[in-house]
Amino acid sequence: MTKSIKEKDVVVLVDNASEIIDNTIQKVKWDLIVMHWNIGKLVNDYREKNNSKHGDGVIIRFSEELSRKYGNGFRRRNIELMCLFHKKSSREN
Repeated sequence: MTKSIKEKDVVVLVDNASEIIDNTIQKVKWDLIVMHWNIGKLVNDYREKNNSKHGDGVIIRFSEELSRKYGNGFRRRNIELMCLFHKKSSREN
């Protein structure tokens, strides 16, 4: 015979699970921010080192390869925004 769980126990379990889930979501969001900043830095450093100019195809080619490997989150516009994010946040420090 199966013993049924008390409603208050369900509430406690859900509250505890919610805390774990919320903490994990916050960490994932932060990790995505850091990833975007680092990708922007990678591209900006490459372009600076190689005297690369806007429109020279670096971002387009880079974006094509990352999109092929990881999906639509790495479209050209997203990479451009990552570069801008890195540039603006680095300028402020």
